Amino acid sequence: MDPIRRAALELERPLLLAAADQFAGLARVSGLGHALRAGCDRIIAAAADPRPVAALIAWRRVLAGFDGLDRQAQTVEVARGLRLVQTLVGAPSAATVARVEADREADRVAADRGAGDRVAADRGAAEAPAARSARTARPRRDPSSAAAPSPTAPSTAAPPTAPLLAIDDPLGAPTTSVKGIGPALAAALAVRGLTTIEDLLWLVPRRWLDARSVLDVTAALAVAVDGERIGLRATVVASRTVRARGRAWGEVRLGDGVVPRTLIVVRFFGVWAGIDRRFPVGASCALSGPIKQRAGQWEMANPDVLAVAIAGEVGDAAAVIPRYPDVTGVPAARLRTACQTAAARVAGHVDDGVPAAIAARQGLPPLADALTALHAPTPALSTAEVEALNAGTSPHHRRLAFAELFALGAVVGRRRRARRADHANPLAPPAELAAELRRALPFALTGAQARAIAEVCGDLARSTPMNRLLQGDVGAGKTAVAFAAALHAIRAGAQVAVMAPTEILAEQHHATFARWGAALGIRATLLTASTARGVRASVLALIAGGQLDLVVGTHALIADAVGFANLGLAVIDEQHRFGVAQRVRLRDKGAAGAPHLLVMTATPIPRTLALTAFGDLDATVIDELPPGRTPPRTEALTGAKGRAAAYARVIERCRAGERAFVVCPLVE
Repeated sequence: MDPIRRAALELERPLLLAAADQFAGLARVSGLGHALRAGCDRIIAAAADPRPVAALIAWRRVLAGFDGLDRQAQTVEVARGLRLVQTLVGAPSAATVARVEADREADRVAADRGAGDRVAADRGAAEAPAARSARTARPRRDPSSAAAPSPTAPSTAAPPTAPLLAIDDPLGAPTTSVKGIGPALAAALAVRGLTTIEDLLWLVPRRWLDARSVLDVTAALAVAVDGERIGLRATVVASRTVRARGRAWGEVRLGDGVVPRTLIVVRFFGVWAGIDRRFPVGASCALSGPIKQRAGQWEMANPDVLAVAIAGEVGDAAAVIPRYPDVTGVPAARLRTACQTAAARVAGHVDDGVPAAIAARQGLPPLADALTALHAPTPALSTAEVEALNAGTSPHHRRLAFAELFALGAVVGRRRRARRADHANPLAPPAELAAELRRALPFALTGAQARAIAEVCGDLARSTPMNRLLQGDVGAGKTAVAFAAALHAIRAGAQVAVMAPTEILAEQHHATFARWGAALGIRATLLTASTARGVRASVLALIAGGQLDLVVGTHALIADAVGFANLGLAVIDEQHRFGVAQRVRLRDKGAAGAPHLLVMTATPIPRTLALTAFGDLDATVIDELPPGRTPPRTEALTGAKGRAAAYARVIERCRAGERAFVVCPLVE
């Protein structure tokens, strides 16, 4: 069986169960959101080409927040999922329908048995007729239902029963399953997309506070720099709630515990209730945060509370405390405890996509150990290890990064194999290509350009579609290489499309290609959104009839109305400005087989990153500037004085006979 169809059939069952009895199954399918996300991931992983499952990929993004949707929205998404799955498998399979019906029948039997037990109990109870009548007439309200029943009609709602589909998924458990998280905190977490235990597990701390390195308040203030973060240990001198101008905040005054004086004032905005109980007079505390001086008084606002002890030493003075991104309505300590609980409970259940042998070969810890160490670092960490955590260079950070890159590499590798399985018309190399280039180009090619042209032309002669990334600095001569590739394709009898991200760049390319190609008889045209309607109709007819060799344009080239007689080569400039779907639409315009693809960029990309991010593209780098090109020098001038100095320099150069241009941001 086709792997996509097999995975779709697995996803079909929870969808049918949720849609049962006019979507009443939504309330009885435990772990539905996780089941749908897992099913989507299996289908997407089984698809070598993302195009057939593009709609499913978009639906998968919506499912990320499925558990936080209300019932009506969940109903809409389940119905949408059924339509998407049925496009992959057709009508629901007989086996799936049989299993669903069996589950539903078992559910009805259990409901009938439960109802019979209740009837028997009612018969044995001495109950007033009026009370029985009132209870029978009172409608039963399903709290998960969007529509309330009629207040006069008798209840027809089914009694609560066991879930239709119980999915044993600890990762999909709601956040309310963590001790200390009630409905209010769960709602606040859901606003940030944190709805399950797995979401808490993957909420990586943003920094780690080393409570072991804090100084006594006197020593800390002696080396404090206004505006910088410091850690200090102090004694509470006074604490109170301040109310002024309609606001309230907590204020704690700290000293050294020797002399009853205030050395620093700490204010907690938004967290003030019970501040005097949390910081009683005489308590020891350890804090970390930015410090400022105002009117000769040191102050802190909303610092991280590392530890508080009513008597004696600070309780967590030997701890390394993770600090998480702020979540409105959730105290930092409560969020830290929840994430540590999630790590302890389900870190070992996370699917690790990196084979253990590969992780070991790279010297990386297991994924479960990395997540646990990030959420609950051991007090035995050295200062250097804490610094590595805060710099994001620890082995645990490398483990998470490696997993993401490994998954990306696997997807790119599958895409690369799939594209190499495509067929393209081989474009025979013209015998006079070098001579024609010398006649057309007003300059001599550099060695790097000649090497790039040889690589591109070698790809064009193959029956496998070329997918090549051409990288080079501004002025390195990428346009000349693209022109050589276009000339190769045109002389082999194919058409060429050149797509640029803006009309200005498209017009520049058209002017350049038309000027170079005029001596060679190349028929070139420009097609953008600004092309007049009458001219556009004529151009489209000429392109479709094969009367034009080269078409330069913008996104207008991928419009459905644009059809080529024999598109053999597509050139995309500034490729990072286009999405994968746009590149695919241009490639799909090949009449017979996939056209060859050349994408160009001036963005400097290290080779290792290029192989990772563009693994489905062969990379060619033009690493040599033409003679006489001066390397650019970049200088940043900021502020009002810098702006004035920049314009003064522009005026000076223009008066000396040079030219300048100003780039302004386009705000739409």
